[in-house]
Amino acid sequence: MNDIEKYFKYTKKEGLRGLLPQNMPDNILHRILEEIDAIDTNRDDIFASTLLLAVLSIHKGKIITEDVGDDMSITFELPEELMEKFENYKLAVSMEYMRRIQKISISSNTLPTLDNILDSSRKVELSVIA
Repeated sequence: MNDIEKYFKYTKKEGLRGLLPQNMPDNILHRILEEIDAIDTNRDDIFASTLLLAVLSIHKGKIITEDVGDDMSITFELPEELMEKFENYKLAVSMEYMRRIQKISISSNTLPTLDNILDSSRKVELSVIA
């Protein structure tokens, strides 16, 4: 089973809440981190499919599945809006990774929610672990 098939199987089982970084199993989190790294370093050996699907699903409020058909219609006011949502999601995933490897601590009441993970004004309380 390839990475995208694993992603579809996972999201079918877990739904939107499974796309919050703190709820992701390590394999999905690491796949998205690989995609983030590929984007940030302009590599073309990895396509950011799970990252794209996660952001679009959260924005739409519905899991995008492999059998999406004609139901796939998403509108953004400005092209920058999509990029801003990507950046916010990338940041949340990266912070979750840092939390898991115990480099930072994030206050549980400021962990991302489906309502605020894509929002640039989301406040996060964190501390660096020495």
